[in-house]
Amino acid sequence: MYALDNPLSYTDPLGLDVTITAYRGLRGNPAGHLGVSVNGSPAVGFNPASGWDLLALIGPVPGAVWPIQPGRPVDTRCANGACQVTIHTTQDQDQAMFNYIKNRINNPGYYDMVGRSCALFGRDVLNAGSVKTPWTPLPRELINNLTNPSSPRIDLGRCPTGVCGLQ
Repeated sequence: MYALDNPLSYTDPLGLDVTITAYRGLRGNPAGHLGVSVNGSPAVGFNPASGWDLLALIGPVPGAVWPIQPGRPVDTRCANGACQVTIHTTQDQDQAMFNYIKNRINNPGYYDMVGRSCALFGRDVLNAGSVKTPWTPLPRELINNLTNPSSPRIDLGRCPTGVCGLQ
């Protein structure tokens, strides 16, 4: 049983994992929200910058990387139930993902619900660590793709072991 089946509360003692979680949407957002945690660090997600939420419905707005609020409910509408997956990674992969997150915090750019969303931020973090996933702007769809490693749309060939330790 990895991290006592609660990787958001308990960390990997070796520090070799990334956890991707889809959370329930706020303020009527039916798509939900995606958060990323590397090595048990507090989860973060990509959002419209403060005050731009409603305008994000019609086009690109300034973006921001923010921590996921503790206690935010995890979405339970994924194909395998809870919308969370932990991927075992190497130290080099973890460092590359941390570096990507740090860069996005310092240079967030714009947020776009279709072209540069929270799910695509999660995908970009994984890609920085050489964990390739298909393109999708939807948090639950990203989780569903990650929990179905036999999907022909997932390229796992660049992972150190070829499998990326999906669980």
